[in-house]
Amino acid sequence: NACCLFLLTNSIFRHDAKAGNYADASKNFAMLIICFNSNIKYYTMLYFQESIAGLIRTIDTDYELAKQFPEEEKNIVLEYSKKANKVCKFWIFVALFTSSIFPVKAFYLMTYYYFKGDMQLVPMFD
Repeated sequence: NACCLFLLTNSIFRHDAKAGNYADASKNFAMLIICFNSNIKYYTMLYFQESIAGLIRTIDTDYELAKQFPEEEKNIVLEYSKKANKVCKFWIFVALFTSSIFPVKAFYLMTYYYFKGDMQLVPMFD
């Protein structure tokens, strides 16, 4: 990701801004913010990995303790566990779908232009 940060910064300041191409500079800047944000989150997870591992162990212990609950309470825990599983599946679907919109759109437009007889390279983030 550091390479991505460097390349985007280089593209913005050495190429797009100097050439007066502010539309591309703003697109690259938006991607730079996303890349920077993901780096911050990754390094935060690295810094707090012991705390996160402790929280995961606590949750695992809670699930082990839930096995000793009465049947009614087990059903409540199971119900909420199933709801959490659905939320996780929905989240991964939305994440995959939204991240695939731009490449699919670019590929579709390139195919469209190809069949029109005017092959064009369509930028992914337009």
